[in-house]
Amino acid sequence: SGAWLASGPVSGECPRLYLSYRDPGAVSRDSLRLTVTSTICPWAQLGHGEPQPLTVGSFQGLVVEAGSDVSGDLTNGTTRVFFLTDLSVEDAATVLGSLRPFDPDTEPAPLPGIPST
Repeated sequence: SGAWLASGPVSGECPRLYLSYRDPGAVSRDSLRLTVTSTICPWAQLGHGEPQPLTVGSFQGLVVEAGSDVSGDLTNGTTRVFFLTDLSVEDAATVLGSLRPFDPDTEPAPLPGIPST
């Protein structure tokens, strides 16, 4: 439902890719927000709750369940992904299983049928 890139350095920030997903049939639920950056970038704290380990594909880190919110901080050694969702941990892990490394210095490959800008 949304994607944008915050290029750095802006006031000491690292480049970050923000992705927002939402079930088009859901009015105010079934959303997943991702922030993707490098592991050398500083990071915010996870939500309140007991952190639990989570591994999805080549990414591993911690996840916290707090009420209906689930937040996590995952890394594969070069790429860091923070996520916030109202999905269950199991459903979030299934979706996050498609994560791939993000390199802001690499020009993205063109997609068929989508013009480059």
